[in-house]
Amino acid sequence: MIHTGDHPFSCEKCGKMFSLQSSLSRHRMIHDGVKPFKCTLCETQFSRKSALQRHQRIHTGDQSFSCEKCGKQFSRQSHLSRHRIIHDGVKPFKCGVCEKQFIQKSDLQNHRRIHTGDQPFSCEKCSKQFNRKSHLYRHTRTIHDGLKLFKCDVCEIQFTWKSDLQNHRRIHTGDRPFRCEKCSKQFSQQSSLSRHRMRHDKVKPFKCGVCEKKFSRKSHIQKHQRIHAGCLRENPFNCDMCGKSFNHKSHLIQHINTHTGF
Repeated sequence: MIHTGDHPFSCEKCGKMFSLQSSLSRHRMIHDGVKPFKCTLCETQFSRKSALQRHQRIHTGDQSFSCEKCGKQFSRQSHLSRHRIIHDGVKPFKCGVCEKQFIQKSDLQNHRRIHTGDQPFSCEKCSKQFNRKSHLYRHTRTIHDGLKLFKCDVCEIQFTWKSDLQNHRRIHTGDRPFRCEKCSKQFSQQSSLSRHRMRHDKVKPFKCGVCEKKFSRKSHIQKHQRIHAGCLRENPFNCDMCGKSFNHKSHLIQHINTHTGF
């Protein structure tokens, strides 16, 4: 069947076809909602044993798959395969709005939601919506489950995600492993580097609905919108010492220094 491409086993609910009866049986669990494999640490349940095994690497920290070019390690073969494309420099997927290019089609699809404002992933517990499935999963674990399995060995602050702990540790070490290839500026987090790259690419995906001015960061447009009276509260940051109000938090901090002398 590998050579012929034959898929004789069809799902009666969605029509998807499989080459093996066992593959069809596993697939049916998706429709039935059967999740017989439970994590003993956080009790998350899975429909497949392989999915549970991948999940358990979150708790064990196992990263068995290593890039032969830069030595970076990953918990999944698929993550390593996606990472290898970075070294090849191939970005075949281009945004039709801002022409930014991406290595993977899924990254382009996620990016397009910046322009469309689409948030297709909804939390079943509070109905909050997200533009990425990973953001919904992060929200559920952080807000509703409240799981914090990773503890900093320096200050003992606990985190839900291992990646958050790794980012936090750089506060103590001062490490900045992410370097901009255009200006060599270094950052402690990948997200900070990604935002910084927008300056070089001149990407401004956030547009003001009042004056249509564009911004590269969501926080910048939020500050800008306070200029338009009636859109948001004009001066939301108040000084606790004298009551004076400001439209930017940074302006409030500068003002407080006049009271404290710092």
